[in-house]
Amino acid sequence: ERIKVTDIRFGIDLKTAKDTITINFPVYDSYIKGLYENGVIEGNWFVNYKDDYAIPFIARHGKDKRFESFGKSAETDLTGNWAVTFEPGTKDAYPAIGEFKQEGNTISGTFLTETGDYRYLDGIVRNNKALLSCFDGSHAFLFEAKQMEDQSLVGSFRSGSHYKSNWIATKTQDPSIGDPFGLTEIVSDSDVLDFSFENSESKMISINDDQYKDKIKLVMIMGTWCPNCRDEMIYI
Repeated sequence: ERIKVTDIRFGIDLKTAKDTITINFPVYDSYIKGLYENGVIEGNWFVNYKDDYAIPFIARHGKDKRFESFGKSAETDLTGNWAVTFEPGTKDAYPAIGEFKQEGNTISGTFLTETGDYRYLDGIVRNNKALLSCFDGSHAFLFEAKQMEDQSLVGSFRSGSHYKSNWIATKTQDPSIGDPFGLTEIVSDSDVLDFSFENSESKMISINDDQYKDKIKLVMIMGTWCPNCRDEMIYI
């Protein structure tokens, strides 16, 4: 995934006397700030709406791979579909589908869940271990996996600096998860959905205005912090 960012500032940091760059992700209320020297940017990713939330990072110019192979080739090919369980054996366990495509050391794919997916993951396979990650201005994900003797996968999932969970997976031709349309339902069809809001022309409109009478309405509940929600809005 490539994300176009236009809100960028740079100049000399008075405290360090070094070139400093700030890259803002205004949609997600986060930003990157780092010092630049000899083709390397080193600094932190900050999330404004979280208290004292900063994740260190290093960016090296001219590098087109996010993980080094260290001369290790891939001993396995993880291409295909996988039946995944996150937090196995706990009350918080939930199913997912892993979809991976591997060419040599390079692997890409995602995890599908009932509420969405984990974005465009990309990474590397070294020996029998895999690393997959993504960064989109809102999330920083890292998935680690190891293939066991029975060909199953055992791994961990890290989100940002605070969240970690475990997962297991088995390769299968036709993995499945629950029906996402079964997650919500009408409690009482006698209740009328009624709300008003200001449209893009600063005019108050209601879902029950005459102009929408007998027409199909699509109501989408989204999170402003969610890249998948934004993609869905653009698609719709």
